[in-house]
Amino acid sequence: MELIFLSTNAMVKEFHLRNKSISYTKAHIQDKEGQLKRDYKMLKAARMQSGSKWNEQRNMVEGSPAMWENLVVTFPKIKKFQNNKASFPLYDALGELYDGHLVEGTYNFTSIESQCEEETLLQIDDVEDDAQAEEEALQEIHEARDENDEEKDARDEEEEARSGHGCIKKETRKGRTNA
Repeated sequence: MELIFLSTNAMVKEFHLRNKSISYTKAHIQDKEGQLKRDYKMLKAARMQSGSKWNEQRNMVEGSPAMWENLVVTFPKIKKFQNNKASFPLYDALGELYDGHLVEGTYNFTSIESQCEEETLLQIDDVEDDAQAEEEALQEIHEARDENDEEKDARDEEEEARSGHGCIKKETRKGRTNA
């Protein structure tokens, strides 16, 4: 099976091309895709339970009542797959689509916004080269600052030499200047 990853907008357009008599909004299609993803996740967890068995012909998880009781605690919605009539024929196809790409956890969400242009990821070698180039640039800046400081010091010394050979003139209280 060849997998083609589509944006949500492209998925909606393709759905409407294939199903001309049915009209769903983008949100409806996203909800259904989210439901399929949740069902796949639940059944995958059920298949990994001790005592479970996957029936290839019927596309369903089979197991003892105790196994199902444990699963219902974690996944209350798994009850719909508990009876012998609830098969899930999309399991293998969704496995090809989601395995390795299924995001889980607190920060998991499906966006309805268009995807932003992301910065290209760099290989570690490129990052190290960039870091070295950055370090060299910083070194050049420090060297330039040091040169500027040395030039400023030389100008200050030259100016002091011209204005009294290193002596600083101070004013006394009565307005006289002392050298």
